[in-house]
Amino acid sequence: MHSYLIHDHLKVLKPEANRLLNDCHLIRCTNHVLNILFQATIKSLKTDSTFDKALTDLTKLAKLLKKSSLLRASLSQERLPLIPVASETRWLYVWKQLDAYLKYRDRYLVWLEVLQNSPQHEKAALKVKQYIELAPATEQSLQYFVDCCSIFNYLNNHLQDDDFNRLPNAASFYYTMKEFYRLCGCAGSEDVEPALAGAFDFTFINGRSTLPSDIKRNVLQSILSAKSKFDEYFEYFKENDIYFVASFFGSHL
Repeated sequence: MHSYLIHDHLKVLKPEANRLLNDCHLIRCTNHVLNILFQATIKSLKTDSTFDKALTDLTKLAKLLKKSSLLRASLSQERLPLIPVASETRWLYVWKQLDAYLKYRDRYLVWLEVLQNSPQHEKAALKVKQYIELAPATEQSLQYFVDCCSIFNYLNNHLQDDDFNRLPNAASFYYTMKEFYRLCGCAGSEDVEPALAGAFDFTFINGRSTLPSDIKRNVLQSILSAKSKFDEYFEYFKENDIYFVASFFGSHL
């Protein structure tokens, strides 16, 4: 289940997950599964030219801020973080990029005003301005995407922890994602109810109260475009008895 398990033979220091499993082969690395599912979702969303342009502009902005020492210094002075640059192979970094931008969006816009009023930063401000602005509907679409797909980041982060990244937790991973896709299929017509104590809370699928229904529908359709891929991985998981044996014996594996 470790994200680097399939490349582990290239490394001198092996992760604990591989040391415990020795030569046991996993059907699919779960981090890899998340990456493939998220990639399919992004590609579906990018068929919308507005969404595609927003992603492209924010990636250009992130690269601009990283490259310019003048802008980096200005951001540091305002105590603002750089926007992560999305990786070309690790698609989940697109989520991190959008999440970081939206979290600090209002402060970035205030910072832009400061740049525009500074003769020293006037040219740099023009470059920033062409990438940083979003139409309200586009911002809502990106925000709902970040909210609804936060489960991918949540699970990906947990899979970096050796205490979680063990065979017995494969069942928890796959059935959590199965329920996620089921609820996304219903969320266009009904709200997800709050979870019972101790259960996984999927209410983030509902989105914010001001979210327009057409934006919600479009994002959900893109998420569901990856469901067929997930169903294939889920079948592989069910057909491999080692996961169920591991679940029976618990955390000792």
